[in-house]
Order: sequence, then structure tokens, then C-alpha cells
Amino acid sequence: IRSDPNVKAFYDALIARGKRKMQAICAVMRKYLTGLWACIRAEEDFDTAKLFSEKHLLKA
Repeated sequence: IRSDPNVKAFYDALIARGKRKMQAICAVMRKYLTGLWACIRAEEDFDTAKLFSEKHLLKA
């Protein structure tokens, strides 16, 4: 969360919606895990910019 601006924006959006810090951290962890698993199955490279895109921020 500290080193990636895309993840930080997603985390901040969750906090702004009223989620607790631990809930937001768990949501970020879950998003990472599902994204990594999808990349492993599809044999693609992992890209946080794609995973935490502007489209996903609107849903957060």
C-alpha cells in the first residue's frame, strides 16, 4: 500500500467509503490474491496498474 500509488488510491477510496483500516487492508490482500491467481491460470505477467485501474476505483 505504501509503495504503489494504484493500490494506495484503491485503499484510500475504501477508507473514504467508511471501511475500517483492517477491512480495507483485507480487501487489498484479497484483490492481490485473486489477481495473482488469474495471472497464474492465464499464464500472464502480473500488472498492478491493470488490477487497480481507474475503472476499479469507481467501484470501490
